[in-house]
Amino acid sequence: HLQPFRGQGQRALDYGSGIGTAALILADGNRVTCVEPNATLRDFTKLRADRLGRNIEFVNGNKPLRGYDVAVCWDVLEHVAQPARVAKAVAGALRPGGLLFADSDFTDAAGDHPMHYTRSDDPHGVKLWEGLGLRRLSDFWWQKE
Repeated sequence: HLQPFRGQGQRALDYGSGIGTAALILADGNRVTCVEPNATLRDFTKLRADRLGRNIEFVNGNKPLRGYDVAVCWDVLEHVAQPARVAKAVAGALRPGGLLFADSDFTDAAGDHPMHYTRSDDPHGVKLWEGLGLRRLSDFWWQKE
């Protein structure tokens, strides 16, 4: 899903980058910023980026992020204490017309005890992203109006 963005010269944000797989794909010809609170995961991503000759910048997420062409927020919101706050930060980071690649599953099999956030058929997740000014393009892609 991210392959078409390689070599586009865009600004990309990977919020909650984990081991950096999406960031490394996007760092092939784009400027990539990552937000990842786990130091071990940041170090592992940096190691992988060095081996591939790709540059990735890490920020702490405490200042507003703005003007990104594409953002990734993959399986993140279910791991944070304030998912709506993080989603607002991600949506706010996109420029008008920017694209978001997002998925998280915020409900267990019985539909109880939310623990993951925006499954493609989860109306709560759809309402969240739409409430932040994003329009759903497909199961995992959203666009900022």
